[in-house]
Amino acid sequence: MKKFAILVFAFTLVMLYFSSCKEPGVETDFNPNVKSSKDLVFAEDLMFEIINVMFSGVTDTGVMDQHYNYVLSCGISYSEITDSLRFSYGDVNRLCYDNKFRRGALNGILDGQVFAPGASVTLVADSLFVDDDLIEGAIRCEFLGPTTDGQQQFTFVIDSAWVTLHDTTLEQNVIRFSCNYVLTWEQGANTPYLHDDDLLLASGNMSGKSREGYDFQSTVTDPLVDDINCFWVVSGTHQLNTPSAEITSGTIDYITEDFCNFEVNFYFGESFFYDDITH
Repeated sequence: MKKFAILVFAFTLVMLYFSSCKEPGVETDFNPNVKSSKDLVFAEDLMFEIINVMFSGVTDTGVMDQHYNYVLSCGISYSEITDSLRFSYGDVNRLCYDNKFRRGALNGILDGQVFAPGASVTLVADSLFVDDDLIEGAIRCEFLGPTTDGQQQFTFVIDSAWVTLHDTTLEQNVIRFSCNYVLTWEQGANTPYLHDDDLLLASGNMSGKSREGYDFQSTVTDPLVDDINCFWVVSGTHQLNTPSAEITSGTIDYITEDFCNFEVNFYFGESFFYDDITH
């Protein structure tokens, strides 16, 4: 009887082993991983462009004192009466500082004094196009006050936003995304009139759906370094989860070997992928 039980147990282990193995020659499908990663990076790039122009506007002495300035290729106006902000690129495509074309605007409401704890800025996209891709959604930033080191912090929250891609043959040509980030003003606070030396550190999480319909979620595991002068996330990592993929977890790495190089590495299990983001 004992021998029979041992044989049954051994047979069960063998069946489990073979049932878990792939058929010979069948490769892992990394499409959900790679496509989700690329669309996350694409959406995050658009997100940081909005962060940078919003941040530059509310910290700009010309905007706050003179109620208008031209910053990062954007005409930024402020109404003290209504506490409203408008970030406008005009009605026709404008070639911007980062070699992208933009048109449209972001409309904002400032509630409280900039960087006073609890004050906030709410932004809504108004026919905003980047290289003819339509950006829609609303954003809320709340100022948290300084850290123990005296560095100002604020949140950047998108409950729901989407970009409609103009140049695609896919039926689903929309990338959807949301995020909840905390940003720290790491460098440049001593020169609010100069934006080229501003550097922000970002942590938090992001989620969305790729243009192919793959869901993704990510958590920043090494703070993202947003150099406004570079107009690109120059370093940092995400831990990515793609539920529909065969390998569900992976890493997105903004590599730092060549500063401001627009290069991103993706790692899924033992497999490596590379992306060169062209601006």
